[in-house]
This record gives sequence, structure tokens and C-alpha cells, in this order.
Amino acid sequence: MDIIELFGAHPFWAWMTLAAILLAAELMTGTTYLLWFSVAAGITALILSVIPNQTLAFDVILFAILSFCTVFAGIKFFPFTGKIHKNDINDPHSRLLGETVVVLEDFHSGIGAVKVGDTRWRALCAEGNPKAGDVVKVSKVDGATLFISPCH
Repeated sequence: MDIIELFGAHPFWAWMTLAAILLAAELMTGTTYLLWFSVAAGITALILSVIPNQTLAFDVILFAILSFCTVFAGIKFFPFTGKIHKNDINDPHSRLLGETVVVLEDFHSGIGAVKVGDTRWRALCAEGNPKAGDVVKVSKVDGATLFISPCH
């Protein structure tokens, strides 16, 4: 028995496989776009396990209706606020914003180095030239460069 015959004979497994594939894709992207379709495929599988021997058209229409419902329920009950928390684990550089750091060497023409934890970072300062040992605040992160401003 090949996979097509198995899925044709047992549509529950076809829909659970689709739900697992969509969930895995969601975990890789982290967008929540595929999550609701994965939930709809799982619910479709459960319904088809209770009322088996339906046509493929019934299965697809049921999945479409459930997808519509789960997407709008997800939007209503889990809205995206658009805010990223300061300590977002997926963006470690955002954790540096607002942190106070120590200047490692005197700045020249607004360019120098600061120490964050045990790491040396290239830094730019638009407001003067801090001296070694000064404490400054990180105001922006661009790649491997920190933009700093004096602590007031």
C-alpha cells in the first residue's frame, strides 16, 4: 500500500500530516500565519475521525471553512500588537538599547570602542569625544556598531 492509497483510505492521517507539516513550517518562520491553517487541518482530521467516509470535496470544503474560522478567531483573540519587547530573545541587539557601557579608549572624531559585558564593540558618538573610562548609554545598534550618547 503506497502513501496515496493510505491517505485515501484513512483521511485522518492525511489531514494530521498536513497539520504537522504546517506546524513545522510555522515553527521555522515564527509568523503565526501558518499556525491557524495547521489548527484547521487538525480539527478537520478530528472531525473526519468521527464522521468517516466523506468525499474529498467535503474534506476540502470543511478545511476551508475551518481555516477561515481559525484565522479570524486568531486575529480576534491573539492580535499582533506590533510591539517588540526590549528583551526579545530573537533580537539580542535590541537588549543593548538604553544600556550603560564603559568607554575603552578615547574617542577621536566621534569614533571609538566601548565594552559591553566582556565584548569590545565599535562605537560612534555624535556628541563629542568620550574619554576612556567614561560611562555612556547605547542609543542605537546598527550591525556591529553601537551609537552612544553621554549619560546625563
